[in-house]
Amino acid sequence: MVQRARIVLESARGLTGPAIAERVGCSEPTVVLWRKRYAEHGIAGLDDAPRPGGPVTVLTREVVEQILADTLTPPPQSLRAQGITHWSARRLAGWLARHRGIEVSHDRITEVWKRFSLKPHRSEGFKFSTDPEPSTSA
Repeated sequence: MVQRARIVLESARGLTGPAIAERVGCSEPTVVLWRKRYAEHGIAGLDDAPRPGGPVTVLTREVVEQILADTLTPPPQSLRAQGITHWSARRLAGWLARHRGIEVSHDRITEVWKRFSLKPHRSEGFKFSTDPEPSTSA
């Protein structure tokens, strides 16, 4: 806001765009933008415009803990019966929404996994096969 106000004040003194940019420490296109917004909307034009996309949400500690707890717990028997041996981010997001009432995107789950270095698809331990007919060849 201070930089925007300085641009407007320097403009009122009659300075050129390049001179204002040098004094304020910004680019000339920035000077043009804020002079135009001030001319069109007055002082209200110096406020931030709404940005695209949805609102930014912050995961609470409780939600992060639930994501971690469910990630480290094998999928329920109903999913294991379908051959699912570990959680994917999308599957966990759906599970959390249906069974825990927690609406969280698969992207946010992936962020949590990265933050805690979790890779549910890479297991260091043995996983039992869910194949109903195990191989008999040796």
